[in-house]
Amino acid sequence: FRSGPSKAALSPYGQIHAVLKDNYLKWLGPDDVFMSDAALFHVTGLLAIYSSLFTGAAFVRYPRFSATEYWDRIRASGATATTLSRIEFLWKQPPRPGEGRTTLRWMLTGQLPPYTAEWRKRFGVESVFTFFNMSELCAPLQSPPNPENLRTVGKVRAGAEVRLVDAHDNEVSVGEVGELLVRTDLPWEISTEYLNNPAATA
Repeated sequence: FRSGPSKAALSPYGQIHAVLKDNYLKWLGPDDVFMSDAALFHVTGLLAIYSSLFTGAAFVRYPRFSATEYWDRIRASGATATTLSRIEFLWKQPPRPGEGRTTLRWMLTGQLPPYTAEWRKRFGVESVFTFFNMSELCAPLQSPPNPENLRTVGKVRAGAEVRLVDAHDNEVSVGEVGELLVRTDLPWEISTEYLNNPAATA
C-alpha cells in the first residue's frame, strides 16, 4: 500500500529513543558488534548507529546489502546483532558449507515467514524478532524473540496505546480490517510533521 510519493517525516529525538529502548537497547551491550548494510537515509540505518552509540557496542557498516556476501560479512566483522528487512533473501540462497557457524546472536527483521525456525537452525541465529513500525511511528507493536505466533508483529509495548478503527474512528471487531490509531504516554514519540507538507500532516 502506498499513499503517493515518499514524504519526509520529521522524527524528534524522543521518537528515535522510543524505538530503541525496547527493540535494541535491551538486547545490546558493550561486548556486541552491530553490523548494518541499511541505507543511512532511512531510519533503519540510523537506528543501527544510534543503538551502538547508546550501548557502546561496536558498529560495522557495509554500503549495501548482498545476499551472497552476507554471512562472510557477519563472520569477518564478528557481528552479534543486525537488522534485515526480509530474511527470505538469505533463505533463497543455495546452502553453503559452514553458513550456520556465525557469531550472530539476534536479528531484528520486518517479517517472520512460516519457515523462521528452520531459518534460525540453518544459519545458527539464536533469536529473531520483529515489530510494526513506520517512519512516522515509534514501534508501538513488538514481538518477543522467537515468537510462537508468526502471523503477528507482536503486542502493544508499554507506553503506547493503539486502536483499530473504521473510516469513522469506531473500533472494529476482532478479525475485521481497520486503520491503526496510535497514541503514546510521552510527548515527542511520534513524527511531528511531513516536511513542508501541511496538507499531508493534517
